[in-house]
Amino acid sequence: MGSIDSLLDLPQTDRGRSALVTMAGFLTERTSFPDLERREDAAAKRKEARNAVSQWQARHSKQQEAMQSGKDRVAARKRFGEQQRQATQSRQTLQRLAETLDALARSLGTQRAGYGFPAWFHELLDLSEIPSRKPCVRKGREIDRSLTVSGTTCLVELKFTAKQAGGPDIDTFLGKITAKAGSAMGVRVSMSGNSSVAKPEASRDRTPVWLLDHSHLHRVPGGITGLDDVVNRIRRRAAQTEEPCLAVEDFGG
Repeated sequence: MGSIDSLLDLPQTDRGRSALVTMAGFLTERTSFPDLERREDAAAKRKEARNAVSQWQARHSKQQEAMQSGKDRVAARKRFGEQQRQATQSRQTLQRLAETLDALARSLGTQRAGYGFPAWFHELLDLSEIPSRKPCVRKGREIDRSLTVSGTTCLVELKFTAKQAGGPDIDTFLGKITAKAGSAMGVRVSMSGNSSVAKPEASRDRTPVWLLDHSHLHRVPGGITGLDDVVNRIRRRAAQTEEPCLAVEDFGG
């Protein structure tokens, strides 16, 4: 078998470890030693060979564990680096979205802001990884988008006007919802908020419309609450009380 000590002292490099593991793999499979049978000291040599194989088996196991551990560390570092990159990118995107929303708010009521807000909201949906579908027009009724939260698909209507949403606005949106399947729900986002008439107008059996305003949206790019969490909190409130909205100060923990 030769001197095992000299073989065990292979350089601690990837190439050395790989060579050691390859040789050990062959040696650890040895169960007989026919080349020793013709020697006068065959019994002693067989014992020595078996001892050598046992040492190789032990070293082989350690080397395999060490190599696997090294691979695991490399993989873990790679995963951590990717997570850090994604977290940094997410923070930068949230910061940009917050700045964009502030800029749009300074132009509230203008045509530019009215066109810019849907694009902003759609990007927020994508960042939040909320399943959604792009705007469409069916039978003359325009739907800004649809989104799915906790298994519930909702039609989305976005308003970035200087005037609060009123009762007629809710009626029009309800008409779009009832034109869909009976289980359809709606999320209406009014940047200027909802009037005292709009809220009770949306409060009806099954509360099919959930109302959001600027205070809800500012929480998301600010990193306070995820958009899916905002919608889910309002959805739960509607299910419990038939109220279509929930003020952010009542969100609690």
